[in-house]
Amino acid sequence: MNQSMIPNLAGIMPAAVATGLFVSVASFFDRIGGDTPQQDSMGQVDQTLVPVAGLQNITAMFGVARNSPAFLPDEGMRLPTNTLEEPEYHLLLDKYYPAVLPRFLVQITGDPATYEITPGTVQSDSQSTQTRLKLRRFSF
Repeated sequence: MNQSMIPNLAGIMPAAVATGLFVSVASFFDRIGGDTPQQDSMGQVDQTLVPVAGLQNITAMFGVARNSPAFLPDEGMRLPTNTLEEPEYHLLLDKYYPAVLPRFLVQITGDPATYEITPGTVQSDSQSTQTRLKLRRFSF
């Protein structure tokens, strides 16, 4: 007997969205120049952000901050090698978005911060029904 789970999995993301937990809206931005950001005469990278077409106003679930092992808020200290370490945030998008690139920056509606994608964390499930990634606050 050869049974497939794929028909059963097709309704998972619509059912998850229907729970009402996907209340955030994410928009992705790129720097002018994309892979090769523009620099001024002083060598400073132009930090102007441009919206990425097709990756605006995406329904998402934005998780709470998750502290990395190098960030120890309970003890009021950080390891010397990780003085700039920021807590990580998880973002689950409502669909599969193969166009999301690690160099993009993310803004969540209602949150004044801009987030960068942690390298190597843009992932999708094997059925290509969702995209998930880890974020950290971006600072210039």
